Parts: sequence; structure tokens; C-alpha cells
Amino acid sequence: MASEMDEIARLLGAKVVGTTPDVGGGAFGAARLARLYVLRAQAARQTGSDNTVDREPCCRLEVPVSEPTVQFLSNVAERASVSGRSMDAQQIAGLVLEQLRLLGGELGAQAVADALFGGVTASPASTNDEGDAGGKPG
Repeated sequence: MASEMDEIARLLGAKVVGTTPDVGGGAFGAARLARLYVLRAQAARQTGSDNTVDREPCCRLEVPVSEPTVQFLSNVAERASVSGRSMDAQQIAGLVLEQLRLLGGELGAQAVADALFGGVTASPASTNDEGDAGGKPG
């Protein structure tokens, strides 16, 4: 399919520079795609740019990840690297986190936590001073 797209682009004198997310077909798919682009445009207006890779990082987070995750991030980085811009697994992980932050700004941190952990999270009102849900273990 990709070669078919490249051939169509070549015949039109164009170049394939990216793909759109798989959002499904029909009117609902179009609506989902439109919503993704609206969120991206809103995030770009809020941050002044839609390219979070070019911003200077304020700090480095070291988090443990599995070897399959590192391989997946490396594969994404390889595909995302274009002429003049090389990316690595850490940059991709940072972008994923940055996009999650932007999504959290739209939906709220609690909604993101619920989506990640299936609704089994503590809301800020139910955490103690140490940030733990509930009380002391016992």
C-alpha cells in the first residue's frame, strides 16, 4: 500500500511526507481525525509551536523501561528521523510524554490517570500529605 501511495504521489509530482493516524473510516473517523487536529492546533497555540522536539529540555528523567519498549521507541525514532533531523529513543519517549501532558491539559490529569490505569486512581482530594492514596498500610 505504501508503494501505491508513493506511485500516486510521484505521478502527481508530489512527495509523501507523512501519514495520518488510523482513526477508522466514514463520518465518525473523519470526526475523530478532525478532533485530533483541533487538539494539536490548540496545543500549538498554547505553546507557540507544535514541534516539541526543538524546545530545550529543563531536566532529564531516568525511568526504567523494558527492552521491548526500548526497541519499539528506537523503531519509531528510526522512522521519524528525516533528512536534517535525526531522532533517538529518548527523544521519542519525551515526545510521547509531552503529548500526554498536552492531552492532560485538555482532559485534566485525573482523566489521563483514569485512562492509563482503568479508573483505579486516587483523586487529589483523597491523597494524604505524602501523595499516597488512603492511609498508612496496616
